Amino acid sequence: MNDPEYGWMDNGSVAYNKIHGSRRWTWFVLIAGVMLPIITIGVELTTRMCSSIFFDPIPTVWHAILLGLVPLANAVTIFVWRRGITRYLTLLVFLAGMSIGVELFYSIEFIPLAPFSAIGILMMGIGLCGLSPFFAFASSIVCGNRLKDLYPEQSRKRAAALWGGIVVGLVFLSAFVFSSYMTYTGLRMAASADEATSLRGVHMIRTFGNKSTLLRACYGLPSGFLTGDLFWRDDQQIDRENARTTYYRVTGNSFNTVPPPKMFGARGQMVSDFDWDSDVGGTAVNGVVRSLSLSSSCMDSLVETDSLASYTEWTMVFSNSSSSQREARAEIALPPGGVVSRLTLWVNGEEREAAFSSTGNVRQAYQEVAVVQRHDPVLVTTCGPDRVLMQCFPVPADGNMKVRIGITSPLTPDGHSKATQVLPYFVEKNFGIADGVKHSVLVQGKTQVRKLISDHDLTGPQGTSEYECSTHAGSVWTPDRLDPKHYAIVQKLSEENVKAPKNVIILIDGSRKMASYTSEIANAISSLPKSCRFTVIEAGDEVSELVPLQSASSNALESAQRNIRHIACVGGIDNRPALLAAHDVASKNHDSVILWIHGPQPLSSSQATEQILQLWQRPGAPEIISVTAIDGWNSIFSDLEKTGAVSQLPRTESVENDLRRLFDQWADGKRSMIVRRRVALRDVVGKCGSSHIARLWACNEVARVCRMGDSRRLIDISKFAALYQIVTPVSGAVVLENEQQYKDAGLKAVDPSSVPSSVPEPATWMALTAGILALAVGRRKLRPKDC
Repeated sequence: MNDPEYGWMDNGSVAYNKIHGSRRWTWFVLIAGVMLPIITIGVELTTRMCSSIFFDPIPTVWHAILLGLVPLANAVTIFVWRRGITRYLTLLVFLAGMSIGVELFYSIEFIPLAPFSAIGILMMGIGLCGLSPFFAFASSIVCGNRLKDLYPEQSRKRAAALWGGIVVGLVFLSAFVFSSYMTYTGLRMAASADEATSLRGVHMIRTFGNKSTLLRACYGLPSGFLTGDLFWRDDQQIDRENARTTYYRVTGNSFNTVPPPKMFGARGQMVSDFDWDSDVGGTAVNGVVRSLSLSSSCMDSLVETDSLASYTEWTMVFSNSSSSQREARAEIALPPGGVVSRLTLWVNGEEREAAFSSTGNVRQAYQEVAVVQRHDPVLVTTCGPDRVLMQCFPVPADGNMKVRIGITSPLTPDGHSKATQVLPYFVEKNFGIADGVKHSVLVQGKTQVRKLISDHDLTGPQGTSEYECSTHAGSVWTPDRLDPKHYAIVQKLSEENVKAPKNVIILIDGSRKMASYTSEIANAISSLPKSCRFTVIEAGDEVSELVPLQSASSNALESAQRNIRHIACVGGIDNRPALLAAHDVASKNHDSVILWIHGPQPLSSSQATEQILQLWQRPGAPEIISVTAIDGWNSIFSDLEKTGAVSQLPRTESVENDLRRLFDQWADGKRSMIVRRRVALRDVVGKCGSSHIARLWACNEVARVCRMGDSRRLIDISKFAALYQIVTPVSGAVVLENEQQYKDAGLKAVDPSSVPSSVPEPATWMALTAGILALAVGRRKLRPKDC
């Protein structure tokens, strides 16, 4: 007997028994429409087999939900059919229609793989996964028809629900196909040499594009048959570098700051079979490697306040959980004015010191040994002011690699009584930080301080320490490393006169991430000296002059503040065209400086790169003062590093306060500066200080020659830098595995006795010993007589 209230139909009814008589279809649906789809979805989510080799069938959570609907709808259909449940039957028919639409879409998507899947059935039946959409599609049609015909008198209503579900499923997935197709079309337009066409492509992706498809293009991975990426002609294929540039222009983020496409299972089962890190031996960090991590990090820092210098040794251990060799790459921000003065690699448990030579020589040696021979080198080269690129290869399969980088840096003086030390940190990296790993920092000075700092906090206040200094701090000398018997390097901290520039070209990056800094920049503009003339240029999709060149009157500054606050920051902006526009203004007005306030510039070389080099390689090119509001890879730094045109404004507080401090120095005409010069040893007076002073002087000499713009002197200055064992824009450091490799590369490792150390120097040890003895004597005098 029927019970409409509870939605049950009597199993003894004629209609029910007539339809329920044939049950063979239920076994087909159970196997082909329930069990096989569940197995296929599980295999893909855990191994990412299809994603790694062909295309990503489950690019979003919504795709996973829709695919999960198929076995669910089929299983519920069998249950309802056998139980005779009638409640919500129309809704169930609609869901069955959605599953038909979903599987119709995937059946079309998997058409190119059907022949391979049929062959794959012979290989442990793995090909059934590729044929699963076709079996599930047939099962969903059977279920939909059974439900639609369960009550013939309501077949019209059920047919409408069935077709409605099919349309909804197809429309949802087709929207993703449309978004992916527009992404690929926009990518090809964005790669155009015509700037207008390129900009239209970027706008197309911002409006209609799909970030998942765009990210896969950055790694050279296809997205699917229906998006057309498997069938474009060879001359239409997406260039990976262009995709990475476009990803930044569209989103405002570098592609390697977000998790890469999930390629493998939780244990990385397919890593050894699919080497997707194609950036090994390159000149940038680029793609993230999931199986690579930093498993240990220790910083030993020696602070010498009398010499206003510090030396930090950063020892890192990299771990590789995959079954293939990997390269660890990281861009490291050095302390302001810092220089790498030591590089060590542990080979078979023994320390090997680096060879210092010209940048071209050390990079050639690294690529020969790392990429070709696949042995154990580590390389450090500069990639901009106060930045170096470190590359280690190979981190062995299921193994570790240990390296050490030594950094000599000056303390930043704040008047004559205080000085600040800044620790190095990662700007970007292609590896992760293992769970629970923090940087173990040990600082030795007048006192010893140990602390654990997370990688995120290393860039903040915890990575900065302030020290009290004597009134004579900084005025010291040290023997010259190359000729210690006749020459010395003299250092002096003094108040130097600073001449404010007549013209200040303020260039503001209009990228999305800069939106939170426009108010700070606008507030700081009010401190610009009234003696200056200024202009404000916005680096947007199109270069805009917000304020024409004029005197810094109160009205002009107020107008500039309003315009700056209304900058529409969007996507990621290539600042090269704006720099060219700023150069045009500076070249027409004598005594000009470009104040460039910006975020990352993770862009591959563009047409404007050669124009920038052409202008700034010439003597007398305007100085660029870089104010890095947001850290990240900056390819413009790399382009201009050998010109010496870019100087970094030390970041100690907020952007607003740092800019105000710069403007106040211009207004006052004075600032505390450390001056170093080479003199005859017989002319020195005063206190002997740290040997690191000589390395810092040599670093300054290299920068001075680079600013002169004489390319003929760069070869000589690179040899000079190598003799002082420092990494500069014209010199680098590389550690090779054995002496034969050094000989083949024409290099020679430095004498281990000549490298700096984080262990205090003898003079420092004497001071510490004297202090300990004084303390001991003092305690003895205070001890009671009867003790």
